[in-house]
Amino acid sequence: MGNVRRAYVSPGTCTANGCSYSPQDTTCPFGCSAGACNPDSCASVACTSPSPPRCEGSNRISSQTPGTCSGGTCTYAPQTTFCPQGCNSATGNCNGDPCAAVTCESPPAATCMGNTRRGFVSPGACSGGLCTYSPQDIACANGCANGSCLGDPCQGVTCTTPPPAVCSGGNRLTYSSTGTCSGGGCSYPSTPEPCAFGCSGSTCNPDPCATVTCNSPPGAYCMGSTRYFYSSTGTCSGGGCSYELHDAACTFGCSGGSCNPDPCAGVSCNNPPGVSCFGNAVRTYSNGTCNSGNCQYTSYNDTPCTYGCSAGACNANPCDGVSCNNPPASVCQGTTHLRRYSGVGTCSSATGSCSYGYTDDPCSFGCSSNACNPDPCATVNCSATPPAICSGPSTAYVYTGGGTCSGGTCGGYPGQPVQCNSPPAQTCTGNTQTVWSGGSCGGAGVCSYTSNPTTCQWGCSGNACAPDPCLSVTCTTPADTCADAVTRLHYTGPGTCNSSNGQCGPAPSTPQACPTPEPTCSGTVRITYGPGSCSGNGVCGNSTTPFDCAANIPPPVCVSNSQRRIYDVGSCAAGACSYTSHTMNCSTFTHCADPDGTGAYCELNCEPRVGGKGGNAPNSPCRVQQQD
Repeated sequence: MGNVRRAYVSPGTCTANGCSYSPQDTTCPFGCSAGACNPDSCASVACTSPSPPRCEGSNRISSQTPGTCSGGTCTYAPQTTFCPQGCNSATGNCNGDPCAAVTCESPPAATCMGNTRRGFVSPGACSGGLCTYSPQDIACANGCANGSCLGDPCQGVTCTTPPPAVCSGGNRLTYSSTGTCSGGGCSYPSTPEPCAFGCSGSTCNPDPCATVTCNSPPGAYCMGSTRYFYSSTGTCSGGGCSYELHDAACTFGCSGGSCNPDPCAGVSCNNPPGVSCFGNAVRTYSNGTCNSGNCQYTSYNDTPCTYGCSAGACNANPCDGVSCNNPPASVCQGTTHLRRYSGVGTCSSATGSCSYGYTDDPCSFGCSSNACNPDPCATVNCSATPPAICSGPSTAYVYTGGGTCSGGTCGGYPGQPVQCNSPPAQTCTGNTQTVWSGGSCGGAGVCSYTSNPTTCQWGCSGNACAPDPCLSVTCTTPADTCADAVTRLHYTGPGTCNSSNGQCGPAPSTPQACPTPEPTCSGTVRITYGPGSCSGNGVCGNSTTPFDCAANIPPPVCVSNSQRRIYDVGSCAAGACSYTSHTMNCSTFTHCADPDGTGAYCELNCEPRVGGKGGNAPNSPCRVQQQD
C-alpha cells in the first residue's frame, strides 16, 4: 500500500462468520515491496570521497566530509576558505605567506628629538617579505643625549629631615617625615592642626576647663506659685561654670524654694450616711471626695421598690411562697375539641391567687370521656414496597414506595411501567469493549440485555476503545538548528508518527556549513567577513571588520632615488581599496628616503667631510665654511 506495510494482529477474534483480525500499519521510510519494508540504500555508503578542492578568485572551495547519502548517492556541502595570499588554481590550495620565515628583529638605532627619545618596536611587522618597525617615543624628563634619556638629579637623595613644628595663626603646622626631591632639593608637605585654645611657640594651648567640675548650682527660689531651680550639672566655658534654669508650677503654692503639700493628703472620705427610704426607692450613698481638707458626700444611688419602701428596705412580693402548679384536668369541648390547661399558672401580685391558661386542641377522630379518640391506622404499617412484576414481554411494572392506610386498610401503592430499552452503559477493560443490546422482562419483573464484546487494537480509553494515537498527530518540519558552532542543520521534511506511542520520530535533515563571504564595499568602506558561525536559531552569520579606504590613505613611497609617489583619494570597488596618485620629483641636492617606513620624503644629499674640511659641491646647502 504505497510506503505502508499492513500486517494483522494475532490472535484474532472469533465471530459467527469466522475469525477476524485487526490491521496494523507501519510506514516504510524507503518504500514497501513483497510485504516487507525496503532497506536503507545508504546503510553501507560512507560518503568519504569528495571531489578535490578548487580556486575561485582568492577563495579555496573544498567539500565537507563525511557527506550526506540520499538514495545511495553522496552529496557534499561546500566549504569556502578565504586565502589572504591568493589561491593556487593548479593545486587548489592557498598560497603560502612570504613573511613566514621573516623574524623582523633588527630595528633602527634609537635617536634623540629634543627631549624625546625615539626608539622602534621590535619585533616589527612583515608585509610582502619586507620588515617595517613602528616608532616608539619616550619623553625624557631630564633631557636626551645619544639616543638615551639623561639620569634623574634626585637619584641618591634621601629626604628624611623635615623642619620642626611651628605655630601659624591659630594652627600648629607639622611636617611629614618623608619629603620629595625636585632638581636635587627636598621639600616637605605640611599638615595644619587646629588649636581650639590658641597656639604658643610650637604647641597648642590646653583647655582651661580641663580641671573644672561644674556640680554646685545656685539654690532654688519661689516667685508666686512658681518654683525656680537650676540643673545639678553645669557647663564650663573659658574656665567658668553656667547652670540651666528650670521652672515648675506649684498647685498648692510655693514657699522657701519648695512647693506646698496637698491639704487632702492622708484624708480618707469613706464614711458616707446610712441607707434610707426616698419615696418608693432605697437611697445608698457612695464614698465622698476631699476639698481643701474637708469631706463631701454628693454621689448616691436610688433603687426603685415595686411593692413600696419602709425602714430603708423594699417591701416583699405578696406572691412569694405561692406555687401555681396544680392546673384543672382536661375536658371535652363538644365532640371535636379537647381543652388542655397549662401546667404552670400565674400568681396575681394584688391578690396572691393563681390563674391558668389553656388551648382547645382539635380531635381528628372525635372526643369522648374527656380525651381524643385514637387513629384506627396507628398500628397499621403500609410502608413496604411491593416487588416489581412484568406487565408485558419487554415491559416491567416497578413499584416506587409504600402505600397509604385508610380506615385501617392499606392501598394506593405508587409505581410506573418501565420499558426494557435502557441497557447498561458500555464498558472497556483490558483490550475488550462490551456493548449491551436488546431487552426483555423476566418473571421477577427484571430487565435483561445481551452483551457484545469487541477487541480494541490500541487498548481502552475510559469506557470505549482508544483511537489510533497517530490519528490527530501532525508531524511538522522543525525549524533549522545549529549542529555545531559552524554548521547549520537544515530539516528537509517532517518526522513520522509512531502508532505505539503517538510520538513523532526524528525528522530528516542535511548539515550545511556556514560560509565566509568575499569582502564587499559600502561606499568607501571595505568590509571583510570573519569565519561563518551558527547562532542558536539555526541562522548563519559572520563578524565584520570595516576599513575606510578614504580615511586610510597609504603614506608616500619612493618610486626611484629622485622621485616619490603620493596617494590622493581612496575608494572601494569589488571588495578592494584603490587609490589615485601622482608622482613628485625631488629637487637638486635631495634624494627620496623612507628610513622608518612611515612615509617617503626628499632628504638632503649631505656628503661626509674629509680631512676636517667641508665637502659637497660648491653651491650645496650642506657646504660648511672652513675657519683657517
